[in-house]
Amino acid sequence: MGDPHYDICMLVENSFQYDSRILREARSLSKNGFELLLLALYEPHITEREEKPFGFQVRRINVLSRRIRTRWLLGIKVAEFILKLLIYAIRSKASIFHAHHPVTLLPAAIAAKLLGAKLIYDSHELATALPGNSQYKNMIIKFYEGMLLKIVDRVIMSDGESRAKIFRQTHSFNGPIDYIYNCPVYVDTTKRNKDLRKPLSIDKSSPIICFTGHVGEFSGIDKVVPSMTYWPENTHFVMVGQQDFIYLEPILYEAGILSLEKRIHSYGPVPADDVANWLSSADIAIIPIENAGSSYYYSAPTKMFEAIMAGIPQVSSNFPEIRRVVMGNDIGPVGKLINPRDEKEIGTTISGILADKSEYKKYQGNAELLAKNVCKWEVEEKKLLSLYDNLIH
Repeated sequence: MGDPHYDICMLVENSFQYDSRILREARSLSKNGFELLLLALYEPHITEREEKPFGFQVRRINVLSRRIRTRWLLGIKVAEFILKLLIYAIRSKASIFHAHHPVTLLPAAIAAKLLGAKLIYDSHELATALPGNSQYKNMIIKFYEGMLLKIVDRVIMSDGESRAKIFRQTHSFNGPIDYIYNCPVYVDTTKRNKDLRKPLSIDKSSPIICFTGHVGEFSGIDKVVPSMTYWPENTHFVMVGQQDFIYLEPILYEAGILSLEKRIHSYGPVPADDVANWLSSADIAIIPIENAGSSYYYSAPTKMFEAIMAGIPQVSSNFPEIRRVVMGNDIGPVGKLINPRDEKEIGTTISGILADKSEYKKYQGNAELLAKNVCKWEVEEKKLLSLYDNLIH
């Protein structure tokens, strides 16, 4: 018995545990009749090699050279991963290859070329504008992406025209780009069954300011914690998601000096579909993303849409795509914008929203309407299915 024939083969560079965007896309395609294989990275003792938890097949690649703990072999590890991705991709006999992340674009492109299949590149970031990249690395990425884009049939971007403009300029790319935002699946949070106060023992009368997502470098948490000195004294800060404890350690040490540690809590991570439900039990969402390069500055972060779905006001970085959604949508503002590196501005803005009940209700009502009619995955799913329909026909 040979390998089954799949309609779609998705390739990702991570282990496919917490990537909500990839999950939503794959689940939507599978739900609408596509036989889908998702190839990801195997993490020993953490993930399964093979599973089918969402209606589509997940197969994880075991990179044996990762057992050798040294950065000197990084090139060999990447090469092994790419080669194995290519082998499994060809075996899938897919009609469409959907590459998430630059690393997976090469095996997807080769497989598509060999099988006469279509190729989609799903660009989650501006790969040539990530913090920490050297000029030499950016030159390599620019050449690599630019060469492979010549055989890509469609490009998907999750962050709108601002990033797309830079992407086009970087690669002199004139092909079609589809904007598919990573909005949550619609949840009626008035019927929520998750409450952060219970597991964290926070009193109902105490406001909660909540951050969702990865807590690490460039998340802005280092300015949120000292901003708590400007908040009402009964207000708590909750972080929901994965956490980099090396990043957090000095921040929590400072919190201890400021006598804030009893009002800071960690929870999660939680499943992607539950984030808005948990977040809806908070009072304000804080989204203080730092300007760590154009990929960050022009982002439309998932946590922004999660706050809208949760139906609570948000305090977010004053960046172009965030400003367009938070302040420039057709329904009305859903929060306020701040300089993410100004702890006093963060603190006084949060205190101001908590103090002004009529303003709070306005932001809350606008968020609920925006979630119900615009910023939900059901809207983005139609764009994705239309893209696939156009490719096939």
